Amino acid sequence: AAVGNVLIVDDDAANRHLLARGLHRQGHTFALAADGATALELLRDHPFDVVLLDLLMPGLSGFEVLQRI
Repeated sequence: AAVGNVLIVDDDAANRHLLARGLHRQGHTFALAADGATALELLRDHPFDVVLLDLLMPGLSGFEVLQRI
């Protein structure tokens, strides 16, 4: 099965780690971001196949991050 490189963006640490565990079990690689600004930095520096993006976050919301992507 093909694996992907996934960016997980969520201000809730429990949600980030829950998603990371599931992706790891399926053989995917991933990076974690706790806020929108970090997500945008990671996206500038690394290619990702998929972004799992929380929409309601303090600072840059997921909607704002999506707009900038």
